[in-house]
Amino acid sequence: MRFYALLPAMLTGALIFSASAIAETPNINPGLWKHTTSMSLQGPMNMPPQITTDQECITQADIDKGADFVDMPSGCNLTQIDIRRDSMDYGMSCDMQGMRATFQGQMTFNGNRMQGSMASEVDTPVGKMIMQMETEAQRIGDC
Repeated sequence: MRFYALLPAMLTGALIFSASAIAETPNINPGLWKHTTSMSLQGPMNMPPQITTDQECITQADIDKGADFVDMPSGCNLTQIDIRRDSMDYGMSCDMQGMRATFQGQMTFNGNRMQGSMASEVDTPVGKMIMQMETEAQRIGDC
């Protein structure tokens, strides 16, 4: 399950900023952000929703870096990205520890709030796992 532990942190940066240098700048205000993510798994091993919360300082310099801001884990790459001012659609693929995972998701940006969802299929040694994630974030102040 180590792979799944990486996902919320990976998505925090990757989904928000992954291609802003080549697309519209997302409607995201710099500051201290609180992210809450709910993740569940279905398949040979079911997992009830796991909720994680973390905080991150996002500066204007981070936003301006665009794709250079992303620290993607080894074996992962973006397969599709369409960023608009108020929303984003994306796809990602990872091959980690012999498991292949494909991700499809969307996010909406509202200045001081973000929300999104993602679905993933992961081929594991025990069979195909379906992962569902829901993310909400809000700016809670200055860094």
